[in-house]
Amino acid sequence: QEAAKAKVTLTIPEERWTTLILPFDAELPENVKAYSCSEVENNVLTLVEAESLKANTPYLVNGYENDYDFSGYGLADKDSYTDGLFTGTYVEYKTKANSNTYVLQNVNSELGFYLVGENEQPAVDAYCCYITYEAQEGEEQTTMFLLSGGQEDDPTAIEGTEHKAQGAVLVYDLMGRKVTTMEKGKFYIVNGVKVIIK
Repeated sequence: QEAAKAKVTLTIPEERWTTLILPFDAELPENVKAYSCSEVENNVLTLVEAESLKANTPYLVNGYENDYDFSGYGLADKDSYTDGLFTGTYVEYKTKANSNTYVLQNVNSELGFYLVGENEQPAVDAYCCYITYEAQEGEEQTTMFLLSGGQEDDPTAIEGTEHKAQGAVLVYDLMGRKVTTMEKGKFYIVNGVKVIIK
């Protein structure tokens, strides 16, 4: 008997950002971008754009509001997989307090990864991801990594903050000119912090 294909629907919300993990390899739909993240420097997440979606790999996804269907033969043998700072889960997961866990949420119309508080147990849906990050010695643990903009801004660095950030992520080139698209291999100033796009 032939094995059944797994089917997963990715819903990109109005805010244009979500997370995804698939139990099989898949091509990215048109106008959808996926990013992995393995490092934080000065409370800025460095995102690396993926060419396609690899099985059991968690991603941050950016695109226009829509539903996208994926199907394939599942290759997962665990409930969750970690790659860099992202962990993706195939079962709904109640995050634990004080575990340096950040969950993607919309709080007061500001979308970002928010640190899980002591009395909170936010759920991470199946086929979605969360961040685990512990501040380095001498750094304060950031309370959120705000996401800003959408397809036009294409931010590949996301700033963390200890307090409520105001407005969008501001990106400039080294000449001080405001930019809306960042290219791989170049340096930029993102909210006052110098970053390189990898």
